[in-house]
Amino acid sequence: MERKIRRLAKRFPDKIRGVLRFHAELILTISKRDWVPVDIGNLEGSGFVDDPQRGRGAIISIDIVYGGPSEPYAVVQHEDLELKHPNKGQAKYLERPLMAKVPTLAREMARDLNIETMV
Repeated sequence: MERKIRRLAKRFPDKIRGVLRFHAELILTISKRDWVPVDIGNLEGSGFVDDPQRGRGAIISIDIVYGGPSEPYAVVQHEDLELKHPNKGQAKYLERPLMAKVPTLAREMARDLNIETMV
């Protein structure tokens, strides 16, 4: 399946970018809704999905980012497992929803790309 997606990335890079962005936005939405610590909302509001970038060969990557000017704060909130978050959220607020998506991501992307009819 992953091999097919890589082949499709060479043939249909714009379609791959769109599907990749969709899934990245979904991960960010889950992160903001369920995981990101909220005090006054600055960290939650700093999350965004960057534009997909084409690397070498068929590699297309995308960044899901929190922080902006508050990046040092975002890193501490993400990495410090000892911090208490009384209002909402916890450490690893981006990693947890991303890792939860990993087992099904290739299959979901293949479905969204309609891979059977494109390969």
